[in-house]
Amino acid sequence: MPAIVLCAMATISCDEDTRGIGETLTQNIDDIVIAITNYGATTRSISVDSVYTANGELFLGAIRDPETGAIVESEFMAQFNMMEESHLPKESQMLCRDADGKVVADSCAIVLYYNKSQCYGDSTTALKIRVSELAKPVPDNVPHYTNFSPISLGYLREGGQKKDMMFTMTDYTVSDSLRHTGYNAPIVVRFQDEYTARDGKTYNNYGTYLLRTFYEHPEYFKNSYMFVNNVCPGFYFENLDGLGAMANFSMIELRAYYHYKVENDTTTRISYLTAAVTGEVLQTTNISNSREAIKTLVDDPTCTYLKSPAGIFTEVTLPVDEIKDKHIADSLMTVTISFNRMNNLEELKPYTFNPPQNVMLVQKDSLYTFFEKNRNYNNRYAFYTTLSKNAYTFASSSDISNLITLLFNLKEEGLKKDPDWLAKHPNWNKAVLLPVTPLYSNNSTTTTTYYSGTASTTIVGMENELNLRSTRLIRGTEDNPLTVQVVYGRFGD
Repeated sequence: MPAIVLCAMATISCDEDTRGIGETLTQNIDDIVIAITNYGATTRSISVDSVYTANGELFLGAIRDPETGAIVESEFMAQFNMMEESHLPKESQMLCRDADGKVVADSCAIVLYYNKSQCYGDSTTALKIRVSELAKPVPDNVPHYTNFSPISLGYLREGGQKKDMMFTMTDYTVSDSLRHTGYNAPIVVRFQDEYTARDGKTYNNYGTYLLRTFYEHPEYFKNSYMFVNNVCPGFYFENLDGLGAMANFSMIELRAYYHYKVENDTTTRISYLTAAVTGEVLQTTNISNSREAIKTLVDDPTCTYLKSPAGIFTEVTLPVDEIKDKHIADSLMTVTISFNRMNNLEELKPYTFNPPQNVMLVQKDSLYTFFEKNRNYNNRYAFYTTLSKNAYTFASSSDISNLITLLFNLKEEGLKKDPDWLAKHPNWNKAVLLPVTPLYSNNSTTTTTYYSGTASTTIVGMENELNLRSTRLIRGTEDNPLTVQVVYGRFGD
């Protein structure tokens, strides 16, 4: 296409005056006819009982939603991966032993580092948590949603390792001057009690169990599958008490501390065996959110909502037939749509949820399989954009012309095979707008539970947003629809 045509298209598509639904503008340039027509789309809020989650962000705590007054609570299960660089000295080098001469660990702990920028609520609020050993691994070959509860499904081990503790995100055990530098002290869950393994053997603590198992069965520590299925199935992190804070964890490690010496050296050294929560092993999040409170917002006729975690999406009915039928011989150059924000009703209250920054528009019939198959946006049935100028706009590189063509072709092919296809596929012309978290490529060796876009700008995947986010959107109705602007192109006569 001549460069002058592209320039003309860019100029036309930037026209912000879209009030006249159905108006058409044509322009002849080098025998290319470009036409702009505006159509209408309707929207509504839809309740989301749960969303797919695997190896995503991990939150622990409970918050009162300022919009609904209901409590949103998050807990999680995490498996641990034995890191490649983790190893132990020769057994003869270990210094701490029991009366029978067997190796023992100095101590054992799970260390949780939280991402302060993603935490929510009052950092001085005390939370009481329980960390419980699993009886068996949670299977990773089935999709897990945020209504998955290891407790109710019997995954917690009766008589297994269990520890209750209190913590606040503000650590008062460190000096004021250190806290003011932004230092975030990790949360340390210590396992110092006697531990009985699944085979009935007893150890003075969980760390000793890990060390002795390493020496007896080093093959169990070769990879994550062997470690999870033979040594440590994982732990469940449960919120027992406390309201007003939710912590987001960026790194979690299981450590068994020990003393040892190097051969031909009398120096005593201290180290620890490490297993960490990584993307190679499974994590699941369990979210509790009031269905009654969510329904109240869904039923609001004045707007639609985007609300996470596991709250509300916005469904859009696209004018596919109207776009294609009147211009069957024309090519779709661009199809753009914008979802404009309305101010949240509770914006002046403390701890109001921020609006989502990242959203996707996904063909409704592909919504669940998209996340289950770990897909990335492709500008065919899944489109990505960010909040800009108080709106989520799909235009330019994210315009939805491919989606309109896809939906129209699916309908045409379906009707050829089955005259009742439309009745059997009521969502054929619908898409869903939802909050997401982009996953970025990361070449760092730092162990994290997820990758956020600090080290790279290359998006490699999308996950459902699990942060506390909420916004209202202008609703598209039959009387006042959202504008869908279409740019057609065809060769002139």
